Amino acid sequence: MLFSDIKLPMPKGTKFEHKIVHGKDKYMYYRIKSYRTENGKIKHERISIGKAVVDELTQVEYLIPNENYYKQFNLELPKYSKMKKCGRVAKEKVADNPTLIKHAPKVSFGLTVATYAIANETKLLPFLTESFGEDISNKIMTVATFFLIGSPGGLSDIDYFTEKTMSFLDVKLNSQRLSELYTDIDEYNQNEFFKKWIAHCTEKDYICYDVTSISTYSSTLKLSAWGYNRDKEYLPQINLGMFCAVNSKLPLYFAPYNGNINDYTNLPYVIENAKDVGIKDDFTIVLDGGFSVEKALNSEGIRDKKFIVGAPLNNFANIKELVFKWRSNAQEQNKNLIMLEDEIVRSKEVEYCVGRVKTRLIMYQQPTTTLECEKSVVIDVQSNKKILDKKATITEEKAKKYGSLFDFNIEENGEFTYTINDEEYDKILRTCGCFALFCTNDNLTAENVLNIYRNKDCVEKAFAVIKNDILDERLRVKTNDALKGKMFIAFVSLILHIALKEKLQSYCLKNKMTFKSIINRLYDIECTKHDDLWMPSKAITKQQREILEELDLNINYLK
Repeated sequence: MLFSDIKLPMPKGTKFEHKIVHGKDKYMYYRIKSYRTENGKIKHERISIGKAVVDELTQVEYLIPNENYYKQFNLELPKYSKMKKCGRVAKEKVADNPTLIKHAPKVSFGLTVATYAIANETKLLPFLTESFGEDISNKIMTVATFFLIGSPGGLSDIDYFTEKTMSFLDVKLNSQRLSELYTDIDEYNQNEFFKKWIAHCTEKDYICYDVTSISTYSSTLKLSAWGYNRDKEYLPQINLGMFCAVNSKLPLYFAPYNGNINDYTNLPYVIENAKDVGIKDDFTIVLDGGFSVEKALNSEGIRDKKFIVGAPLNNFANIKELVFKWRSNAQEQNKNLIMLEDEIVRSKEVEYCVGRVKTRLIMYQQPTTTLECEKSVVIDVQSNKKILDKKATITEEKAKKYGSLFDFNIEENGEFTYTINDEEYDKILRTCGCFALFCTNDNLTAENVLNIYRNKDCVEKAFAVIKNDILDERLRVKTNDALKGKMFIAFVSLILHIALKEKLQSYCLKNKMTFKSIINRLYDIECTKHDDLWMPSKAITKQQREILEELDLNINYLK
């Protein structure tokens, strides 16, 4: 008999074996004994310990145990679990007339208060309701809150979360209803939301754009392509492009696309699609140096845009020469000084053409970075000199590894002499701490451009949150519709995360607390229902009260 409502992690080890039954169902067997027959053949005795089932939503394999599992490992049989005869495990069915949600005696209340308050304050909730209707927008908010606290127990525990957490839902969500919600969040309504959200968030602001890749266990997604992630795992992955507002740091719009397309190759198409949801032509777009490619910047739809983009010194033939020429001219050094926090940054700008695009090349030199860079270069040169002085011979191939700083004279027998290339050494030292930016917005000063570019890291931080804290580095969906729906909810969760963290940042620093610990404290505020009123089920701690006060909330917010 199978305990059909129990899901256990799939046991691992050489004694655990899968076996296909009826050509389809997969059962797990445990090898209890191995021996040799009189003929010398190895025989095994096995017992069935349950059925292996793959969760449709997460694609994670788990074990539905039977009685043998508990007997074999001397475990107590579950007292209140549902028993089912061995055979096909039926899919969970959603009732035609679902019953109203029945909350547990105690429900988490504080995090719901916080997320709905911040969603109203940022206009997120009104825009969701206008675009999707009240029912779907409340489901989006509930799942986004579930994502916000790290999806405890995994996505299959969404039913437990909606039972134990205050929400504005008529029915309890489960894995199947969550899958249906993903597909209910259609592209048309998403775009309607983005139009409202972008118009609200981009008033007197700049936008930045970047791309990251996210791995998935599913190879059926049309957008996925095989590749290595940061953990060196070879898995299918998609690319995710995202726009963020530079000043507010809020994410504006996301666009998933094929995992095997270069970032800069897809840039014109992403920009064109973004125009349909309100990313206007007169916006100044901030890009990192990875997009500083002549083909991309000259493509239709990009070359007429206002942009700020990193200009790596080695990307274009003469940028390093221009920087070196500027740094070698003593009269030019202190003409344009920028006070950046507690440091003075030097700058110089010249006209520059990237193909057909006329732009300003703005060169900067940062003193603190210069000192660190110079120290590193000198140490590296002295270290290589010591190594070379101990060598008797060297090959042409190994000589190349020392770079352009060293000139070698190698004899036929491998004996060699070397000198330091003083011209190259001087060039490297003079360009230490220097970097450059392209800018096509003539209304911005060199100081404006630098400040805007420095703040573009908001999109990189957004990627870190959505990948690590919200999605846990995996997508776990099988269709493109589900992908777009799930990513939209993750996007909403990201907005909640960033807006809440921004409001609580000073409190976190003052009390040396992490944002995650604050979220956990909010989630720990529980209530019980008395007649028509929800009342705290336990005393609210001093720290919880301080957090609520920091958010300008009181416990009666959702009365």
